[in-house]
Amino acid sequence: MRNEYSLIYSLQFTVHSLRSKITRHLSPITYHPSRATHHGSRVTGHRSWAKRQMLFALLALFTLACSPTLLATPTPTPTSPPVFQGPAGSATATPTAAVSPIALPSPLPTATLFPTATPRTPWLTGDIHVYPGPLHYAGDIVSVEVVVENIGKLEEGPAATLAIDAQAPLQVEPFAAYSPLRQDVLVFRWVWDTTDQAGLHELIVTVPTEQEQPQQLISHVEILPRSERPSQERIADWAERIIPCCRLDYITQTAAGRDINILAGEITSSIAAVEEKLGFPVSGKPIPITLIDNIWGHGAFVRNDVVISYVDRDYVGLDIDNIIRHEGTHYAMRPLQHQTPIILVEGVAVYAAEGHYKPEPIPERAAALLALDAYIPLADLATDFYSHQHEIAYLEAAGLVSYLIETYDWNTFLTLYSTTELETQEAEWLDQALELTYGKGLNEIEAEYKAWLGQQNPGEQVEDLRLTVELFSTVRRYQAAYAPYQEALPAADEATERDLIAEFVREPTAPENIALEAMLAQAGHHLRQGNYTSCEAVLQAINQVLDDHNFAAVPVSDYLSIARAAASEGYEAQHIDILGNQATVQAIRIWPKLEVLAFFHDGTEWRLKTGE
Repeated sequence: MRNEYSLIYSLQFTVHSLRSKITRHLSPITYHPSRATHHGSRVTGHRSWAKRQMLFALLALFTLACSPTLLATPTPTPTSPPVFQGPAGSATATPTAAVSPIALPSPLPTATLFPTATPRTPWLTGDIHVYPGPLHYAGDIVSVEVVVENIGKLEEGPAATLAIDAQAPLQVEPFAAYSPLRQDVLVFRWVWDTTDQAGLHELIVTVPTEQEQPQQLISHVEILPRSERPSQERIADWAERIIPCCRLDYITQTAAGRDINILAGEITSSIAAVEEKLGFPVSGKPIPITLIDNIWGHGAFVRNDVVISYVDRDYVGLDIDNIIRHEGTHYAMRPLQHQTPIILVEGVAVYAAEGHYKPEPIPERAAALLALDAYIPLADLATDFYSHQHEIAYLEAAGLVSYLIETYDWNTFLTLYSTTELETQEAEWLDQALELTYGKGLNEIEAEYKAWLGQQNPGEQVEDLRLTVELFSTVRRYQAAYAPYQEALPAADEATERDLIAEFVREPTAPENIALEAMLAQAGHHLRQGNYTSCEAVLQAINQVLDDHNFAAVPVSDYLSIARAAASEGYEAQHIDILGNQATVQAIRIWPKLEVLAFFHDGTEWRLKTGE
C-alpha cells in the first residue's frame, strides 16, 4: 500500500511540475553563481531543462542590454495556514494564482543577468526578501533586503531607492549588510507600515549604474489580513532577566520564555567557563544576550549584543554551552582586538569553546584536515577567511591557535592577538605580527604547525569532520532555497522600543519546511551519536530533495505526511523520530507547551494514535 501511496504522490507531483514548467516558459529567469562558489551551497535543477536554460539565458542577456529593468517572477503567496514556497522570490505573489492542495515546490533554475562580463558597478541579482516573513500580515512594520553584487560601489554614487505601488520612493536611507555566510544585501530597515494594507503590492527597487538608466527590480508582496496573524505572536511580548553575568532579553510564549530558568543557569556556567579558559574576567557586564525564536544562520552571532537562536525545531543542532562559550569569547576578547585578523578572532573562539558546534578534540580534529586533503595554506586562509569552506576554515584557525598556545603560552598569544600599529592587513599582518611576537614568520610557523598536526592521531575525527562539512553545507543549501533568514536582524533594544516581535519569532512553518528541518535535525543527531552511516543516508535523502524538489520519495514523504497529519490535528511538529511504522513526535498546539504524540502508519497514511 505504501508503494501505491508513493506512486500516487509522485503522479500528483509530476502533474503539478509539468503545469509549472509550461507556465514558466514566459517567465524571466535568474541564476546566482556565488551560492555555489562562496559558501558551499548549490543551486541545481532538472537536467532536462538544460537546453532551454541556455536559450533563456541568451534571451535574458539580450533583454538586459535593451532595458535596465528586472522583473522578479511572481509566485503564489497563500493565506494561512502557510503553503510551502519555492526557493526563489519569497517576496513575490500573483493576484490570480491558484493554490494547489499539495503545494509542492517547482523551482526554476536561473541564468545570470550580468550587466557586463565583469561588472564594475552595483547590480541586482533578482533576490529580494521581505521581513518578517515568509508570510506577511497587516500591521507588520516591514524591512526589505535586496541582494546587490558590488554593493560597496553604492557608496560612491546616488542612493538606491525603494518605492511601493508606483508611489514616490520612500524617504529612508538604506544600508549595506555584509554576510560571512551568503550574499551581501542592501537593507531598507522598517521601511513600510502595513497597517490596513492587506492585499497585493508592487515593490520597485532602483539601483544606480554607470549607464544612463538605473537598474530596477520589480517584485510583488502579498499582505495577509491582520486576523490571520499566528496566535503565538498575538500574545507574545518582550521580557528581561538579569543574572550576575548577563542581561537576557527574550520573548514570552517561546521556547526561551518557557525554559528561561534553565537557560539562566546554563549561561551563567558557560560564561564562567569562558573566564576560566581565558584567565581574565569578561568586561562590560552584564553581557547583553538576546534569545530569538527562529534560526539565524548557524544559530548565533555577536554585535553589541550576543544573539542566540533558541528554538524547539533546532535543525542546526546547537549545543547551548558551546555556542555561549564561542560568542562569549568574542565578546570578552573585543578589548584586545585592534588589527587582529579574522583567522585569529574565530580561531580563539573555537579554541576557548573547545569545539565548533559541539565539544571536540581540536588537535586531533584539525589533524583530520590533512587526512581529508582539506588543509588551506595559512596565507590564503588569513587573506580572505570567510571565502573558504566554513567548517574547515574555523577548525584550521582553531588548530593554529591551539598549536601556538600549547607550544608557547597563552600570554604570548595574547600579545600576538593585540598587536597594533602594523601598516599591513590579513596575511602580511599575520606574518609581521608572528615575527614580532615569536621571532618566526608565517612560513616557519606554518611548517611547525603542519608538523604538529602530523603528530596527532585524528582517528574517527576524519569521518566526523567530513560529515560535519556535509551537514552544514546542506543546512546552508536548505536556508538559501527555502528558509532565507533576515541578514540585518534589528537589535533587541530597538525592537523593544517599537514593541516589535515578529522578526524574532516568525519563520517558515509549512509542512515541507518542517519535514526538511526535522530530517536535518535527525542527521545532526546521528552525527553526534557517531552513527555515521545513518547520518550520511539522511543527508543524501535531503540533498536529493534539494536537487529535484520532489517530496514523493521515502523517507521525506514520511516526514512530510507526519507534519501534515500533525497540522490537521492543530499541532506544529517540532521533532519527528520515525522507527518503522511508528513515529514519536514532539509538537506544539498551545504555545509554547511541547507535547509528545505517537503516530502510526496504517498501510495507507500516517495517523495520530489516540487514547484507548
